[in-house]
Amino acid sequence: MPSFSIQEDYPSINAAANIFLGKLPGKHIETDIAGAASVAGLMLLRAAGVDLSSLEPGSTVLVDWVNDSGIELSNFMVQVAANTGLDPRTGWTEPVPADHQPQMSVLELTRALETHFLAACEEAASLPEWKPYIAALAAMKIVSAGATSKFLDPEIGKALAMTYVVAGSKTVPWPVLSGVSA
Repeated sequence: MPSFSIQEDYPSINAAANIFLGKLPGKHIETDIAGAASVAGLMLLRAAGVDLSSLEPGSTVLVDWVNDSGIELSNFMVQVAANTGLDPRTGWTEPVPADHQPQMSVLELTRALETHFLAACEEAASLPEWKPYIAALAAMKIVSAGATSKFLDPEIGKALAMTYVVAGSKTVPWPVLSGVSA
C-alpha cells in the first residue's frame, strides 16, 4: 500500500475515478467493469518497475511484488463494496458466466483505456501511487451502479472486477504510447 493515507487522498482518488468513468465507452456494463479493473491490474504491473519490453504483449508475466500489492488492492475493493452496500464476503472468486463476459480481451481493454486513464489521473492531480486504486474504485462504482439499477447482479460484477484486476496484473501490455507516463 502506498505510504500515504487513502482517506487523506480520497478526494483526488475519487475525482480521478469519476473522470475516468466519463471516458469509458458505457455501451456494455461488463466490458466497462472489466476495462476499469484491467487498468487497475495493469497499473499494479507497471508500478512494479519490471522491464516488459522483451516480452510479447498478451503473454503472461508473474511478479511477486504485484501479487503482494494485489492483496492490498483486493482488500480496498472489498472495503469499497461494503461502503456501497454490497456484500463484501461473496462473489469475488465466482466464475463469470458466459453471457456476462466482456466484449474485449484484457490486452484490448488496456490498450484502449490506458491513455484515457492516465489523462484522468493527470487532470485530477492524483499521486502516482494511487493509480491502481483509482481504476479499482472506478470498477467498483460501476458494480455498485449496476446493482442499484438492477442492471447487473452484484455477485457477477464483483467477480468481473476481481477476475480482471488479476488478469490485468498478469498480462504483458502494449508499450505505453510516447508522451504518456504510466
